[in-house]
Amino acid sequence: MAQWSGLSCLLRVSSKEAVQNVLREAFSHRNESVPDVILASAAKNIQIEPLEAKELFSSACLLVSSVLQSGALDKESIETLFPDDFHNDLKGLLSEIIAESIFDWRVDVKISSTAAARMAVPTCLLQMKVDGGREDRRRVPVAQTVSVEFSPETLHTMLDGLGKIRDQLASVATK
Repeated sequence: MAQWSGLSCLLRVSSKEAVQNVLREAFSHRNESVPDVILASAAKNIQIEPLEAKELFSSACLLVSSVLQSGALDKESIETLFPDDFHNDLKGLLSEIIAESIFDWRVDVKISSTAAARMAVPTCLLQMKVDGGREDRRRVPVAQTVSVEFSPETLHTMLDGLGKIRDQLASVATK
C-alpha cells in the first residue's frame, strides 16, 4: 500500500476533472520528474503541501506505468492492480478515469516507443464498441469495448476480404 499512499490526497479533491488532470500529467511525466510548476499548481488546486503533491505524482506515475505494463484495458482489470485495503471509491474513480484514457495512452506509447524495430512495423489500433445483443427485451443491451491491434499482413487480409464482400454486394445490387 506504501506505493499508492500518495494517491490518498485525491480523497480531498472535489471534482473528477482535477483527478483527470493529475492522471494526465502523471502519464505525460511517467518517465521523468514532474516539473515544479505542475507540482505547485496541483498543490494549490488540491490544497495540499508541495511535498504531498510530489508524493501524489510519484504514486500516480507509478500507477499509470503499472497499468500500461499490465495491459489492463477495462475498469475491472485495472481495479485488480490495487491492494485489497485501498479506498474503494477512490479505486473505482481512478480505474474509471484510466479506463477512459487507456486507449489513447496506449497509442501514444506505441507512437513514442524508442524501440526502432517496433516502430518500423506499421500497425493499426482499432477500438470498437460491440453490442452484446438482447437477451431480454426489457433490458438495454450492454455494449462491450474491444481493442484490437492489427499487423500489416492481418490488415491487408481483412481489407481484401472486405473488398470481396463489397464486390459481391455490388454485383447483387446491379441485378
